[in-house]
Amino acid sequence: MEDNINIRRIEESDNKAIAKVIRTVMEEFDVARPGTIYFDKVLDDMFAQYVDAKSVYYVVEQNGTIVGGCGINKLSGAGEEYCELQRMFLLKEFRGRGLAQQLLDKCMTQAVVYGYSYCYLESIHEFSTAIRLYKKNGFEHVYGPIGNTGHFSCEIKMVKPLTES
Repeated sequence: MEDNINIRRIEESDNKAIAKVIRTVMEEFDVARPGTIYFDKVLDDMFAQYVDAKSVYYVVEQNGTIVGGCGINKLSGAGEEYCELQRMFLLKEFRGRGLAQQLLDKCMTQAVVYGYSYCYLESIHEFSTAIRLYKKNGFEHVYGPIGNTGHFSCEIKMVKPLTES
């Protein structure tokens, strides 16, 4: 069967499926711990987190089944110039296909459209492949948190200046 991959904005009906994807990936890497998205109350209603202006969450679906996603949103506790790259997750069998790069490109393009100057993210050492992708795309390590994500277990903090090019 041919992969019918589609990347689109999240819909309310995607809430249960994207929460399951995120929890599955976190369990796979054995990082389902407090201070991560795994325990955030917002995980079960992702759609509601991305309805405001200057935010978007994209889901990846294959033949109508949600297999991953990624989004940007205003960075809580930081200035208006900062957005946060949030919740980049893909099921194991969909990694290595260039989908994470496509998601990242869509999010960075939208961040520039929304007028953000910087994109911040937090991650954990176990997601080393994603961290390499972020570095390849211009994210650099910072040594303290920016804003207030509440994710105290995320020891990796990175930021990227955004330019219209």
